[in-house]
Amino acid sequence: MPLSFVRHMPQKVLLLGILLSFCLLLVPSARACAVTKKQLWHCLLEHADKDNNNQLTNAEIRKLVHDNTHWYERLIKSPDSVVHQVEQHCGLPLAYSNLLKGSCFKHCGGLDGKRTIYNRICQ
Repeated sequence: MPLSFVRHMPQKVLLLGILLSFCLLLVPSARACAVTKKQLWHCLLEHADKDNNNQLTNAEIRKLVHDNTHWYERLIKSPDSVVHQVEQHCGLPLAYSNLLKGSCFKHCGGLDGKRTIYNRICQ
């Protein structure tokens, strides 16, 4: 091996590592969320649809959030802010067709992710 190649080897390895890391960030994860929108919808209906009309009003969502969070969690994300978020991303009243929108419950984890909500309410 030429001496110049050996001398620049650590820089090339570092550059390759950075390039691979960047590529991994660009490629979406192949792992799907363990909770589907359909599962979440059935869960929400079972626990919040008090009038059995297969849609959730802002009052039903507000009550669901209030009943399934601790007081200190409501300081961070109030039931009203959750209703506002659902209205913005999904539309109200919330129906299954609204839930299927790409902007509605698009995250799996986090405070407002499908898995998080499902595990909190239905598990």
